[in-house]
Amino acid sequence: LYTGGNLGNVLGIGTTTINNSTVSESVYGGGNQATIGNKTDQSIVSNLTIENSNIKDVYGGGNSAGVNGSTNVLINASNISGNVYGAGNGLNSIVVNDVTGELNPAVVTGNTNLEIKGNTIIANSIYGGGNLGFVYGDTNVVIDNITISENLYGGGNAAHVLGNVHLNLSNCKVLKNIYAGGNGINATVGKDTNLNIVGSSVDDSIYGGGNAAKVLG
Repeated sequence: LYTGGNLGNVLGIGTTTINNSTVSESVYGGGNQATIGNKTDQSIVSNLTIENSNIKDVYGGGNSAGVNGSTNVLINASNISGNVYGAGNGLNSIVVNDVTGELNPAVVTGNTNLEIKGNTIIANSIYGGGNLGFVYGDTNVVIDNITISENLYGGGNAAHVLGNVHLNLSNCKVLKNIYAGGNGINATVGKDTNLNIVGSSVDDSIYGGGNAAKVLG
């Protein structure tokens, strides 16, 4: 399910709401090989809301496609059987000899805003950034009263965040680790990480930085 188009760009704002539904594959806040938004600032151009639903993976951005602006994702009282990413999926658009991943089209040029609450269960991990897709701005993650079976990352998976990371969790259960930064050597955070934890349990470790990933701030 895509908020944007298939091989056809959307220049305006995309909004998708999923309620009391089951989606057996991934849900995207962007398009499939098609950009969404035309902003040169950090205005929100993609809004994705999921409530009382069962979803595989969730991406705030597009599949092999950029978001020209910021993304906004809200997940409430739902079950996610895979991972959640605040930005896009660049797994299928890797550019040959692009060591850093900066040429991958699955970018978010603004910020990512990710809120998850309401007894939501995440079977795998949460990333404030993208899956092999850059975020040019900040990642903002707010989670309350959820369970994460794997890890929580404020940054991306093998994908840079050029701005700051803001990661806030309250009343949550994390069954493995928390990393304020990203995952992997290509998951650098360009500025600062900010981590705030209230009333939560973490079974393994908590790191203010990343997992084999630099924080340059």
